[in-house]
Amino acid sequence: MTLIIIALTAVTSFAQSKTRLGYRIEGDQLIFVFNVEDYSNITDANIQVKNVFVAGEFNDWSRNSWLMEETKSGHFELSRPLSDFSGDFDWEFKFVVNGEHWAEPTRPRLISYAVFCLKK
Repeated sequence: MTLIIIALTAVTSFAQSKTRLGYRIEGDQLIFVFNVEDYSNITDANIQVKNVFVAGEFNDWSRNSWLMEETKSGHFELSRPLSDFSGDFDWEFKFVVNGEHWAEPTRPRLISYAVFCLKK
């Protein structure tokens, strides 16, 4: 019985710290993660990424209200408290590059309809 509980605890801990394409959860923070290399529609068009915003159901798909911070070249992050997200935590979102380009994942097989869905 103890072995099963330990195994379940390990899986839960791993799931909370795992970075998924588009976001990760650290403690009580949801961190949106954008890496330009994951978005061939941006790299193939040679778009110089100046800024990235998070748009989704939680902010009425606003293209310019949740600005991400560039952490290193081509990598952007935005941290928000999990308490900002109500309900069942099943919110869809996308990234908006330079206020006009919707970033589509290079690996759409990982995401249905190329829209991110937040899941705990």
